[in-house]
Amino acid sequence: MLIAFKNYIQDTRLFSATDKILLAVSGGVDSMVMAYLFKEAGYNFGIAHCNFQLRGEASDGDEKMVKELAEEWGIPYHTIQFETIKESEKQHKSVELIARELRYKWFRELLQMHDYQFVATAHHLNDSLETLLYNLAKGTGIRGLHGIPMKNGKVIRPLSYASRSEIVAYTALEKIPYREDVSNESLEHNRNLIRHQVIPPLKTINPSLEQTFAKTLKQLQETEALFLWAVDVHKKEMVTEAEEMIKIDISKLKKAIANATILYEIIKDYGFNTDHVDQIFRAIDNVGAQFYSKMYHILVERKSILIKRKRRYSTVWRKIEMLPQNVDLPKGQLIATILKEKPAQLNLGESITLLDLDKIKLPLIIRNWQDGDRFQPLGMNGKSKKVNQYLRDKKVSLFEKSIVLVIESAGEIIWVMGYRADERFKVTTDTKRVLQLHLVN
Repeated sequence: MLIAFKNYIQDTRLFSATDKILLAVSGGVDSMVMAYLFKEAGYNFGIAHCNFQLRGEASDGDEKMVKELAEEWGIPYHTIQFETIKESEKQHKSVELIARELRYKWFRELLQMHDYQFVATAHHLNDSLETLLYNLAKGTGIRGLHGIPMKNGKVIRPLSYASRSEIVAYTALEKIPYREDVSNESLEHNRNLIRHQVIPPLKTINPSLEQTFAKTLKQLQETEALFLWAVDVHKKEMVTEAEEMIKIDISKLKKAIANATILYEIIKDYGFNTDHVDQIFRAIDNVGAQFYSKMYHILVERKSILIKRKRRYSTVWRKIEMLPQNVDLPKGQLIATILKEKPAQLNLGESITLLDLDKIKLPLIIRNWQDGDRFQPLGMNGKSKKVNQYLRDKKVSLFEKSIVLVIESAGEIIWVMGYRADERFKVTTDTKRVLQLHLVN
């Protein structure tokens, strides 16, 4: 097994012979075999042991054995005790999830503090098989079929090639000590259920199940690589980014092969799932359809599907209590100044408005527009209009509408910022003092 171990590391270039590796050793059969193989191969390594305090004296016994092994070999040893159950109750997460989060956080700290290049865990071929079967039972795409990767960032799995039976046989051959975790026999855990009640019947059909799976796994991994390449090609063809917004070309999406899968691959990183994909395709010709994830918002328009991060604005952003004043906004700045002379040109574009200062009362309130807001758009002969209707007439998208601000004086809107001032506050021939509001992006 030692030769196969060294060949696997060399063939996959898992790490170099000069790298310093941190081994995650629980004291179980898999991690103890990994530790012995590292020692026999002559690699540079240290050992890390987590005591999750879940099995009382048994957990302490695991810690004692691993510590004595490290001391006997004269190698660096790191250990930590976690109050796993207490942390699980505090965060309202499962014990298994909390244990994983705690140990990997600690591993990252050790890598940085002690100059280890990688942390090695003892996952093996059967672990990948169990993971694949579990994912199939729960429902998965192609990513759920690749098993446990041999390398994921700073985490390596040098026993990925070996079956559990090979590992157990090696312990008997080399008389390697290890400790049994009785929880591995409990059928309360899904993985144990697969290990003890699903895989044995499969092995009656194919006694060489692990070896066959290893070949299948390689094919699946290569298929996944082709799949990811094809997804990337489609993304580059139909997706554009502009002004903090993702745009998906609907016509190109409709023509794409496996377009539901393509759409899922585009939107999954924004918190959307396959149910959203089905809903979006049912509403793809319904302009204005909207969908939400925890952090993002999807809007279906005539030619595009738009994805944008949700914005969280308070109702009131700022107050202007004296003039002149510069006010920082979510996007840009508002510069409020008093002009010494009335300008000859009153129409200076949508980002600048001129108002009769004597018709305005301080403080000025800058806030998000709300349903029910009305104003009298400049040039509409004094007719009032809802801000919502005005923006709709201007064909402002729902995304852009959500971030429009207004400025009000004494409860009246004087300017829909960036769009139109109110007729009642416009500069006339009788105006003596002019307030200039300049929106700078």
